[in-house]
Amino acid sequence: MIPLGVLIYAGTGVAGLLMGKNYLDYSVLAQDSAHGHELGIFLVEAGVLITVAGTMIALFYAFVERDR
Repeated sequence: MIPLGVLIYAGTGVAGLLMGKNYLDYSVLAQDSAHGHELGIFLVEAGVLITVAGTMIALFYAFVERDR
């Protein structure tokens, strides 16, 4: 989960670069600039959510296995 979240976050930024804009410039993600910003912010937040959730799950299992 951790690499997937980082890939979503970084991929959103790279998509802007590939379309000729700056890193994390969301305006190119949709036909309308406002919708592009909405989609970009959603994708970045989803990437952060997945990364943090994966990190917390990994830490939980690391502490559970420590007692064995």
